[in-house]
Amino acid sequence: MKKGYIYLLLTALFWSFAGICIRFNNQSALLISVTNAGIGISFNLIFNHQKVKWNKTILFASFCQFMMGITFICANQLTTVGNAIILQYTSMIFVLIYQCIDKRKLPKLQQIGIIFMVILGMILFFFDSISFKGMLGNIIAILSGAFYGLQFYVNTKEKADPYSSMIISFIFSLLLIGFVIKDFGNVTTVEWTAMAGSGLICAGLGSLCFARGIARVNAFTANIICMLEIVFAPIWAYLIFQEVLGPMSFIGAIVMVTGIVGHLYLENKKIKKKSAKYDISLNQVK
Repeated sequence: MKKGYIYLLLTALFWSFAGICIRFNNQSALLISVTNAGIGISFNLIFNHQKVKWNKTILFASFCQFMMGITFICANQLTTVGNAIILQYTSMIFVLIYQCIDKRKLPKLQQIGIIFMVILGMILFFFDSISFKGMLGNIIAILSGAFYGLQFYVNTKEKADPYSSMIISFIFSLLLIGFVIKDFGNVTTVEWTAMAGSGLICAGLGSLCFARGIARVNAFTANIICMLEIVFAPIWAYLIFQEVLGPMSFIGAIVMVTGIVGHLYLENKKIKKKSAKYDISLNQVK
């Protein structure tokens, strides 16, 4: 479990570089997505010789990951960045909905409390960029959140293989190359460097860590940990662009981190309690 936490923490760290790489790039979101997929799949096939499997569950998870990426790109083009990120991370709510439907159980009060706390933190963090304009973009961002939550949930199922899902989703993205191939001649050296960095760090290392982390941690907790990318990203913005967060953003970051750390603490406490009960019952049998 703890190893899964580390992998997902690294996922959030690597994914947080995406915004920095995009800042150096003026190309379309679709071209960046296709290039990232090409670099990501090359990285994993060269450095990770894991066999790619496929079944209905894996293909469905791949489709969800692919659709999450496409809808998030569209949302960013039609609404504010703050709206897109906040609404995409409604994925936590969707994870609980899928869990309730699948297991026919109501969510725990702890999970509802964590969702409230983390979303409140996000709203405070992006308070200055939240807008009621771009309603179509907002709706698409919520759709992206639905696919994002489904990606998390399906990847924790018995027949799932997160690594294979990741590779196949990259292949889905590469199928769109025909729409952007004419634009590759306009890419500058700086933009190629930025896309290479994004492909290696975010699509390569980030996706690999995500595949290994989601295989060890439940969907809701994995989703919560990955939200830390929102906190990491401004650190790189400050170090590279000297961008300083406002007081409201600092408060939002503190609320988010407190909620995430609190959830992980309670999860570990619950696991230790179950382990202790198992040890007692095992000793009684002996």
